[in-house]
Amino acid sequence: MNSIWNKNLNAFKKRFPALYDIYSNQIQEFEQKYSENIEDNPFYKITRAKNGEITASDNNILLHSSYNPSREAQAVTGETKDVKNIIFLGFGLGYQVNAVCEEIKKTQRLILIENDINYFLTAICVLDWQKVFEVENLIITISCPLDQIIALIEEQNEIGLNVNGVSNSFIINLKPFTQHAEKYFNQVIEIIERNKRKNEINSSTLKRFAKLWIRNSTNNLEQITLRQTVNNFLKNNDNCKNCLVVAAGPSLQSLLEPLKTLQHTNTIICVETALHALLRNNITPDFIIITDPQFYAYRHLMFLKAPQSILIAPISVHPAVFRFKAKDILLCSDQIPVSNYFESVLGEFGNLGAGGSVASCAWMLAKKLGAKNIYLAGLDLAYPLKETHIKGSNAEKQWNTINSRLKTIEQMSFNSMINSNLIKDKNYKNEIVFTDSKLKMFAWWFESQIQKNPDIKTYTLSEQSLKIPCVLTKDVKELCKEQLGAKCTFITGKPDVNEELFKKTKETFRKDILPALLKRTEK
Repeated sequence: MNSIWNKNLNAFKKRFPALYDIYSNQIQEFEQKYSENIEDNPFYKITRAKNGEITASDNNILLHSSYNPSREAQAVTGETKDVKNIIFLGFGLGYQVNAVCEEIKKTQRLILIENDINYFLTAICVLDWQKVFEVENLIITISCPLDQIIALIEEQNEIGLNVNGVSNSFIINLKPFTQHAEKYFNQVIEIIERNKRKNEINSSTLKRFAKLWIRNSTNNLEQITLRQTVNNFLKNNDNCKNCLVVAAGPSLQSLLEPLKTLQHTNTIICVETALHALLRNNITPDFIIITDPQFYAYRHLMFLKAPQSILIAPISVHPAVFRFKAKDILLCSDQIPVSNYFESVLGEFGNLGAGGSVASCAWMLAKKLGAKNIYLAGLDLAYPLKETHIKGSNAEKQWNTINSRLKTIEQMSFNSMINSNLIKDKNYKNEIVFTDSKLKMFAWWFESQIQKNPDIKTYTLSEQSLKIPCVLTKDVKELCKEQLGAKCTFITGKPDVNEELFKKTKETFRKDILPALLKRTEK
């Protein structure tokens, strides 16, 4: 019997019993065919290097050195010393993986990604992997769904930054290791690069608004005892069938009239930038969401009132937001330290995701309300007709105040658009539209979430919007004819907070946590 195979297989089974069970049939088949005759395997061509070590090739491309595979593998170790995650996309026979294990720290994670169980089995049949299976923070994934890759790398309980997750990783991506599943690994790299860009945006945002977030949150702490949380609200409200997410893109203008009809059959979730347009056209949203901490964001609500609507906000918004006249105001989770600390003690307020836009929070709320059909209105993620916002938006109002013959609204809108580093893409009509990298990032978030939730159908009501894979188009006139019946109603309740626990938590926060947070923002 092959002693290396038996030793590795037993170690693998002991360390990853669930993964072993999933592939038990393939493992048994591989063992019967190749464990004693590994040279006959159809996956790698096994040969000997000049120094006597086993090496291999795939499709006539060498996986490792034909002279000294072990020495060649040492080259990778110097690059992995100062990162949190060491990620292998494929690994050949495992020489580089073993080399990394010689120097890996307890604080580091080793993540091995492979798409085909047979290539992993070939490796452990040839090379001793005992040091690999002994690594404390080891993750091995075989044929992992693409939408779950980032969950393996990112810390899901905190906001992704440019100093953690995929941004604090060293990735070994060698063509000989990945060519057998090139499409899969290319998609993994694309997902990782997208998340790196997302982390760069998050880091820039945090650096810019950290003090503002902390100041607003500290001023709003008492709201925790005055407001019901989204999570508590959802306990009694999760039976909506149809939800309509309304954003303030230019295409919303053509949808306002049909929305007057659809508001009677759909739960309308409105981002704060679209509220003025809806109220002006006698459309009452069921929910309004605001997440931006800036006073500028509050100006979208200023001088407005929506006594039949429920406003949702984190505690980091401008304090004036909590004076808005609404049916009720609910607290949602916030991915910043102040809210995180209180939620860790008092319970999560209600996570509406971290897609980077208010519209992504609106989609997530629709999902949590139990929606089976989610319709997108005004979520263009592009600049159709070379416009940035719906007519009459708050941005246009501000431009109106400085409008002149030499500085027109059209010019300011155009400047705002071209300063976004425009790129070309296609809408649902297969026509070219202008968008930018940030909007594309938001589109990717929707794509990934929709793939994760195939039971929820997401439609756009505008063919002028940036095309998002998995989002279908729906003719708004046909929708008005199809939908009949009453919309669901919502029950609001009182805050469910232990005031004594809140008081103690607040004292600890002001004494120990807040000074440390403020010190961090000064660096």
